Amino acid sequence: MSENERKPLNLAICIPGEQFPNVWVSNWTTFLAQLIMDPDYAYNVQFYLGYSSNVYATRSTIWNGVMKGQGGVVADYILWMDDDNLLTFDQFKILLNDMFDDPMLDMVSAWCYCQPDGYDIHAVPSCGYRSSEDGIRCKPIRVTALLGQIPISVDWTGFPAVLMRSRIGRMAGDRPFRPIVDGRTEMGFLGEDISFCYRAKDGGAVIKVDPRLEIVHLKVRAVAPGMRSVAHLPCKGEEDQNATDVVEARQ
Repeated sequence: MSENERKPLNLAICIPGEQFPNVWVSNWTTFLAQLIMDPDYAYNVQFYLGYSSNVYATRSTIWNGVMKGQGGVVADYILWMDDDNLLTFDQFKILLNDMFDDPMLDMVSAWCYCQPDGYDIHAVPSCGYRSSEDGIRCKPIRVTALLGQIPISVDWTGFPAVLMRSRIGRMAGDRPFRPIVDGRTEMGFLGEDISFCYRAKDGGAVIKVDPRLEIVHLKVRAVAPGMRSVAHLPCKGEEDQNATDVVEARQ
């Protein structure tokens, strides 16, 4: 497809984070190069970066910028990429095709393993459903539900790599990342990502997770079953001796 035949696509890329290890930067550089050279789409990219010690403030600040747009243009699609997850360009294209295949889909996510309390050795997927008992507590999905080949509906997901249509802003309402406070939850409140999803779902949004897209979760200790821990994430200028171990996490 020639340059004149490439379809224009307005894309906002949101990158909250403080520390970006070399393996992430390497992956990001490749991602950008493939984005520029994509034979199908000519991307008009808006970049939004930010960090504070308060994750609610970080995402909210970035979100406010996205909703205002740049140069009078609000992006049609919004991609969130965290500084501790690796998303390849091919995986991004799968998320994008999920959107094109289902016009009713408002948000689709990749998934990774995480540890809810940071210490429990029992890793769980980063998505799931509301508790049927009280409708507020979040229950992680069973890993066996992530063996399929088509996106599945969920009530909430973390933000390891999320693609959404900008129209979800109307569904999620004002300040969607602020915490939902409820004493029935373990901590008395929900995280910013789950709070966003609950508000968007209550506003009518269709949220799904693509089971095919399990992505690497960069942590200094093993997170996923069968994954070797990354004992050290190299700082800028250091030789990244852990890159192969991280990217090829499964043995």
